[in-house]
Amino acid sequence: MQPPTPAPPSDSAESRNLATRHAEPARARTRRLRELHRSFARELRRRTGVRAGGGIAVAIAAGFGLAIVVQPGDGESARPLIASSLWGISIFGVGPAAVSLAGHSREPCRDTRQLAALRGIDWTTVETARYGAGLSTLFGVALWPSVALCALAGFSSVDVALALSELALVVPVALYAAALAIALGTLAHVSVRLVPHHARFTVIALLLIPQLLRAIWPNTPSVPAAFDWLLGMTFRSTAP
Repeated sequence: MQPPTPAPPSDSAESRNLATRHAEPARARTRRLRELHRSFARELRRRTGVRAGGGIAVAIAAGFGLAIVVQPGDGESARPLIASSLWGISIFGVGPAAVSLAGHSREPCRDTRQLAALRGIDWTTVETARYGAGLSTLFGVALWPSVALCALAGFSSVDVALALSELALVVPVALYAAALAIALGTLAHVSVRLVPHHARFTVIALLLIPQLLRAIWPNTPSVPAAFDWLLGMTFRSTAP
């Protein structure tokens, strides 16, 4: 008596097995990318320029927060103070952090190299994680002090409608911080890749020289002028 012949696997079963085999490398790459991202973020937070920029951002927000608290409670909006604070954070907080980011050598530190070698991570993944860590670092420098200032303005307001309006500023402020982080983070990353030995000076030159030229030719495009315009548009478009 012949043993029964096993039925061939169905097309759906083969499709599921194939999808599983393809999903495993994708999940593993995502996990390795997250590990590298955390490693790079820890490196960046230890850099002097990033720590100084973050400290300056907190100090600026604290100064404007004090001004919001002590201003007369006559129902006046704190939007001008929040906008001025965010502009100062952009220039004196995120700016130095971006310059420090450009000084982040293309060669990862020993801990990150060991992690990449241990996990068998390719160089493309390393560069992607480095870029993402830079963006998230700059985003945090710009975002958290500004969000705290919006919350302070909202909770210290005597008018309910005005308080809700101040708290709603968190969304456009977050979008502005994201745009700022992407612009300066990309500028720093590209500078490191193209001129690794002079990346900091490249970032400083690209930020300052066009802005200085605006004193002679006011229509000269520059990154600070672009974000000054974006900041004005952000607060005008959300005005109550």
